[in-house]
Amino acid sequence: MKKMAAVLLSVTMAAGTFSVCGVQAAQEEAAVPSGLQTQAALYVHAVTGAQDGEAWQMWQSAHDERFNEANTSEKYFFLPSSADGEKLEIYNAFGSSVTLGGVTIPAGETKTVPYSTDGSSTVTAQGRTYTLTYMRSSAEAAVYINQADADGNGTDLMTYLNADKSRSSAATGAIVTPDGTIDNTPVKKIKGRGNTSWDKPKKGYNITYDKKVSVAGMAKNKNIRSCPTIRTTRWRATAFCMICPTRSACPTPPIRGLWTFM
Repeated sequence: MKKMAAVLLSVTMAAGTFSVCGVQAAQEEAAVPSGLQTQAALYVHAVTGAQDGEAWQMWQSAHDERFNEANTSEKYFFLPSSADGEKLEIYNAFGSSVTLGGVTIPAGETKTVPYSTDGSSTVTAQGRTYTLTYMRSSAEAAVYINQADADGNGTDLMTYLNADKSRSSAATGAIVTPDGTIDNTPVKKIKGRGNTSWDKPKKGYNITYDKKVSVAGMAKNKNIRSCPTIRTTRWRATAFCMICPTRSACPTPPIRGLWTFM
């Protein structure tokens, strides 16, 4: 039976869009998001010390059932299992310096910042103060899909795909395993899937890569599908999901992981 894996899936909307673990980051320029278009926010890297531009995630907010932000001063990082347990690479996409837990991050730069899982830090940016909470997933892999211009007119990927299930787009991205290995195989096509489930706030997608890839130890396959297993609207960009080969039945019970839209 094909293995079904829990993943943290990040589909970059307005925010955008090979590394070797153990690289001595002090000897290399710090990584920055390069595969996605950023906006005024903080971004966290999936693998501290990796020279990668795709596996980045923008901070997020809690939302109500209409996808309105519940509190614009409360922000969250939903970290993949590959994240370092003590420090994170955080990129400042604001137009001026920010202070995060006593660390100053100049505009357009990345700094390594200490943190604790389920802990919080105070962020000061452009005259505002935020509370940033760190939440770490135990999912078997993280998938990032980045596309800031899905239709050639500047429409972000999430907005474009969710408007009509028949729509599709190419994208860049990253597949990250818990040990920090990053696969940057491009996405040839991502398209909505589901019948009645398509009308839910959290949607499923069929994803076709340029070549066969392995996600969380599954046999290599060009085609995979993601299915949210919890339809909560609290996190506009987040749901539990499962992922498995497109043309195979997913085993039950499903293994749950985080699915994150940016």
